[in-house]
Amino acid sequence: MTDKTDKFSRRLLAVAIAISLVVATVTASIYVVFYKIPHQLAHVVADSFRSAFNFQPQVKINDIVVLEQSVPVAELAMESKRVLAQHVYESTWAYSTKTMELYGVFTAKAGFDLKQPFIVRIQKSPPKLFIHLPEPKLLSLEMDNYHILRDEDGYWNKIDATEREAAMDHLKTNARQKVLASPLLSEAKAELEKRIQEIAAKTGYSVEFEYATPASATQRNQQ
Repeated sequence: MTDKTDKFSRRLLAVAIAISLVVATVTASIYVVFYKIPHQLAHVVADSFRSAFNFQPQVKINDIVVLEQSVPVAELAMESKRVLAQHVYESTWAYSTKTMELYGVFTAKAGFDLKQPFIVRIQKSPPKLFIHLPEPKLLSLEMDNYHILRDEDGYWNKIDATEREAAMDHLKTNARQKVLASPLLSEAKAELEKRIQEIAAKTGYSVEFEYATPASATQRNQQ
């Protein structure tokens, strides 16, 4: 009777150990598949962004935030170009005409405002990275130099300091309008997407871009 009891106890213990091992293996597998691997991927993505762009986006796994956005710089410049602009000012009073003609060379930089949310959401199945970011914008427009092509007073209709200042403001406005009408912003977007695609390719994930509208960005800032 005792031998049978001992055998039964040993079998029960063996079964309990086997079940414990199975549970431990399953638990470890779940941890690796559903936690460790995705979190490692999140850090890989964040490290890739820091290396490529000098900032860390917010990284989510599905809808759970794993890493918060960290931006040592306020803006991400992706493209720049030189712009030539011109402005002509003419005013006639009592048959006396004064004229100014200005020519300026500007450098425009386009990119992204990193004060706005920049989010990478990792979808595990099917494997995909959703990149949520603001629309590109004109970050800066600096005048490199300018030339006064004409500066002619009328006989009694003279150009004053206020008019000269206004003419310079118009020259800058013309340059800004010329930049915004150019493909610079779309080039900045294309360059960023290309570099993020290169990051995604290293992870084996496909990528989809989601751009925030100005209205949604404003609403998020107000919350």
